[in-house]
Amino acid sequence: MISRKIKFAFFSIFALLIVSSTAIADSMTINGSGGDYSYEIWRTTDNKSYYLKVWERQSNRQGAPLYTVRNFDSTGEALDYFDCYYVRKSC
Repeated sequence: MISRKIKFAFFSIFALLIVSSTAIADSMTINGSGGDYSYEIWRTTDNKSYYLKVWERQSNRQGAPLYTVRNFDSTGEALDYFDCYYVRKSC
């Protein structure tokens, strides 16, 4: 009887840890392309900052990004950075 309670408690805690760790993840907010590059802008789990992932356009966002730039305060700031440094629009 005690063995069953211990097993149940162990598996319950294990299941909660798995669900908790998979539920906590960054989320993509926007994606697009410009010039020779495509991008994704992601929001961190804590909703405090954003980061930009950049690929060469022909790669179709497959595999690891060519560049990852972190710590933007908004999607607009990350998009401005992309436009300035990758699309070469005037900054």
